[in-house]
Amino acid sequence: MLTVKNITKEYPPLLILKDCSFELHNGQSMSVAGPSGSGKSTLLNILGTLEPALSGSVQLDGIDVLSLPEKELPVFRRHKIGFAFQEHHLLPQCTALENVLMPFLAEGRIRKEQEQRGIALLERAGLAERLTHRPAELSGGERQRVAFARALVYEPALLLADEPTGNLDREHAAQIGTLLLELAETSMLVLVTHDPALAQRTALQFQLENGRLSAV
Repeated sequence: MLTVKNITKEYPPLLILKDCSFELHNGQSMSVAGPSGSGKSTLLNILGTLEPALSGSVQLDGIDVLSLPEKELPVFRRHKIGFAFQEHHLLPQCTALENVLMPFLAEGRIRKEQEQRGIALLERAGLAERLTHRPAELSGGERQRVAFARALVYEPALLLADEPTGNLDREHAAQIGTLLLELAETSMLVLVTHDPALAQRTALQFQLENGRLSAV
């Protein structure tokens, strides 16, 4: 379960987020829409422990995320949080499978069951024939699918997606949106998007404007 209470963030003199609160249960998805510069990405960064809040609390599976010591954050993020962004950030010299398995390298040798999970995710993403292809040999939509598989390879409790279909045309955006929702069905998904069609497909929808987060 994800419980967010009264998150406030400012970059003086600008107030970016003001008392943002919501709850998300296992298996639920939510979207956050709003104008550019409204603080959507900032909210995701706070949830993902990439930057601090001025005040408020974030509880993920009973852990007070914002109170974790700095040295514990990398391991916590790796095991509990997956990130999917508008840019796929794949390593060009690595194959699709190697990119998906990259998070495991921080812990040393990749185990067989970890490799099998990476393969299964890519197969589910429709990339069974692309395991050994490098990013330059993949389409934009295929690269985004690889990035989704990488974000989910650790089976994170929380998946954060920031404009994951922003670089795709309408047809491919719809396909990738469907895949994201399917792959994240066992996690909690917080999705930032300007695409109203994608936003409406999540279980919960929120609007962020003037620093305030409100249910739609």
